[in-house]
Amino acid sequence: MSTNVSVLPRWRKVQLMLVAVLLGLASGLVGPTAQAAISTKAAQWNLAAMSYLRYEQIDGANGPQTKDAVRRFQADQCLAADGVVGPNTEAKLKSVMRQVQAKVGVAQDGLAGPATKEAIKRFQAQNGLTADGYAGPATFAKMGIPRTCSAPPAPPPGGGSSGVVQPVLSPSSGVACAPNTRDLGVHDGYSRGKKIRVRLCAIPGFRSTSSESTPGSPYYIKNANREVIVNSRVSGPVLSMFDAARREGHLLRANSSFRSHAHQSALWAANPDSRLVARPGYSAHQAGLAIDIFGIKGKRPGASCANRAQDPKNPQYRWLRSNAHRFSIKQYAAEAWHWDYLPLSNRC
Repeated sequence: MSTNVSVLPRWRKVQLMLVAVLLGLASGLVGPTAQAAISTKAAQWNLAAMSYLRYEQIDGANGPQTKDAVRRFQADQCLAADGVVGPNTEAKLKSVMRQVQAKVGVAQDGLAGPATKEAIKRFQAQNGLTADGYAGPATFAKMGIPRTCSAPPAPPPGGGSSGVVQPVLSPSSGVACAPNTRDLGVHDGYSRGKKIRVRLCAIPGFRSTSSESTPGSPYYIKNANREVIVNSRVSGPVLSMFDAARREGHLLRANSSFRSHAHQSALWAANPDSRLVARPGYSAHQAGLAIDIFGIKGKRPGASCANRAQDPKNPQYRWLRSNAHRFSIKQYAAEAWHWDYLPLSNRC
């Protein structure tokens, strides 16, 4: 009997301790891990609503995708791009989101959620934009909100992970290749009919069957090793696009990227029709600003963005159609496979 009396109080104490812990968790007084997860999830919602992350990637975990999204946001806002949501980054995430919320007509608390996502969709639909709930560059422009800081520091090599080093049509011999790309040296390129010197960079893992990428070809660029070749000014966003597509289950491959003047001249000589082949010196490929994606079909000569060529059954095309804007690359309206960085009205 005495044994039972001595045991019961101990169980009672354990029960009381458990109740106290649970109450502490509920009030936020105990459990810093739970608080951190909530903070990460809130940041993910803001990043997704601003098209730096996908909504389906919101999981409360501070993984590689979230860190990359944070870095891209930080770079756009002229913050130290360390991938950490510290006080400055948190403040900027909230202040920019308040501007977005003000434009779409929801409570301006600086924290995105389902209501903000739906309001963004309504705004996009009302303004002739793709109503996907992601406030990317086009949506920001329509809202009149600056997406990047007005006086950025010197651009990182190759535009970093999200930005293009402007002016994109200028020589790039002095622009370094982005981190994790391979410098192929400075070569002759062409922009608007004029020869320019461009630094070329290979994108590791982004396979290409183009002559410039294929060893043994008369147009081969040394050390390209069957990988996509681009201008250093766009090497950062192209690498980020390839990595993002791969993470989401789409392994992009290319038929063509940078193209030499000799190669473009040979193509023109074989088929001198400007509706099918650009004149030598006038192809975006010759500036290292274009990529033809393998497997995508769909051609409509003379098309505009209103009736662009499409290949809706191709999963890579669908992914690019939904995501390419995140990396500043656009489709040439007449060819569903051709994506480039030219600032022209028939780029969609």
